[in-house]
Amino acid sequence: MRRAAYVAAVSFVLQKCHSATSTPADMIPTTVPFVVDAHLALPGVDVKVLTFAQCDPFTAVFESTRHTLCMSLTPQVTYSSGAYLDADGSPGTWLQFGDVNYGPIGTRMLVTAPGVACYRAVYCSFDADSFAETTGLDGHWSRKQLMAAVDVRAPTIRRDLYRVVQEISEAGFGRETLIGITARLALAEVVRYLHDEQQWPATAQRSALATWQLRRIRDYVEGM
Repeated sequence: MRRAAYVAAVSFVLQKCHSATSTPADMIPTTVPFVVDAHLALPGVDVKVLTFAQCDPFTAVFESTRHTLCMSLTPQVTYSSGAYLDADGSPGTWLQFGDVNYGPIGTRMLVTAPGVACYRAVYCSFDADSFAETTGLDGHWSRKQLMAAVDVRAPTIRRDLYRVVQEISEAGFGRETLIGITARLALAEVVRYLHDEQQWPATAQRSALATWQLRRIRDYVEGM
């Protein structure tokens, strides 16, 4: 079984959070205990390796304030699902997150996730200027590209993010330079992936939600 994607929600959890169980802040909800295993802040790029414990299921709306690329480092994590919100706040197509995913700046999602005892993940986030400098793009994506971004299956990106984890966990020569270059390389690979539809899995379409997920979504919406 390949690593699943509860971690996907965290790319948004790390950004501005608007949920019934957390305070609005550029941080994760206070209901999710976490440990910072490693952190390196570079100009325009921020890299973290975090370990979380979220024992209870949750449903929340998250807004991404930076371009965020993340990858689960914990195998066999239970899947979460999310739907991008339209301008009027209506959720679109429901999608299952992959263990590697990309959250573009300015996107808002309604996310529902099961509880999990513990998981570890790496996050590389980029401000708008760093994104533009690295990719030459303005960060606007089509609907189909946004759907593909929740489950990025390019092996080269996985390779690059594992290298980031290795470098940030050690105190080797040129560590900061290598992390900055590798994180930007992974971002460029994501952009290439999102512009090559032939790489996308055929199943990157609508995904069914479990009964418990539908119930939590209904309760959350009714309580807004």
